[in-house]
Amino acid sequence: MSNRMALACLGLFTATALGGGCGGQGEEETKRMACTQMRDHVIDVRLNDFSTVTDEHGQPINLEGHRTALTNALGDAFIDECINKMTITQLECARAATSVSSVTDCSNH
Repeated sequence: MSNRMALACLGLFTATALGGGCGGQGEEETKRMACTQMRDHVIDVRLNDFSTVTDEHGQPINLEGHRTALTNALGDAFIDECINKMTITQLECARAATSVSSVTDCSNH
């Protein structure tokens, strides 16, 4: 499984673990929401490595532009791959991960 896929798994677990859906949503929509949340968590984990980086003036860098770029780079293909390939065990693992390497390791579960 690709690193991208392992990172994508993180959000799917959240929605699935919270009761399998909201307000009568179908399984596909529930998984889509969970994978989106997992993607956002993975991006947070990745950007956390840069939270102490400063610019040439010693000011913290603005990570929102990087967050948007990563979200766009992963795109809908990442979410679709998560929906189709991630297991609940992998998603639970990814959701608990606090580093990029530990998210990637979740693909082995």
